[in-house]
Amino acid sequence: MGMKLHEFQPLKRIAVVGTSGAGKTTLARQISKSLNVPHIELGSVKE
Repeated sequence: MGMKLHEFQPLKRIAVVGTSGAGKTTLARQISKSLNVPHIELGSVKE
């Protein structure tokens, strides 16, 4: 018994991964702006 399409939760996070200098931050900022959601750099998050 699987989930029906209308039961899926809305998108909560997008992870942008790649090598150094590949443009991850630029892409993440563009996605954030397009979707009107916050952009958070995990490297700047303190535990």
